[in-house]
Amino acid sequence: MCVVLLVHSSMGQQPPPPPPLSSYCPNYCSSQCGPTCSNYAAPSSCQNVGPTVFNSCYPQCFNGCGGSSSCGSSCSSYCSSAANSAYNSCMKQSSAAYGQCMNNCMNTCVPKCMNG
Repeated sequence: MCVVLLVHSSMGQQPPPPPPLSSYCPNYCSSQCGPTCSNYAAPSSCQNVGPTVFNSCYPQCFNGCGGSSSCGSSCSSYCSSAANSAYNSCMKQSSAAYGQCMNNCMNTCVPKCMNG
């Protein structure tokens, strides 16, 4: 009697190991923290800052200088500058708040992920 044993070439081989947690966890946590912190980065929260500042600045400026035609041009320039400054300040604050949220979230998430 003759017995033939066929051995599959992958028998006895281990499946490839999963990626190390040190490379998985930062990506995983970033995908979890990004949506959580996105409210801080939303430029829509700053969208109305410029027009609001301009619309409150211009009438006060125009009335304050007597309402002459030359006054309108300088008030427009002054209030546009104030509106742009307020918008830029809002965007910087949003960006800083987003960065702080991501730092805090990642500092909490990554160690938890690494420890299973």
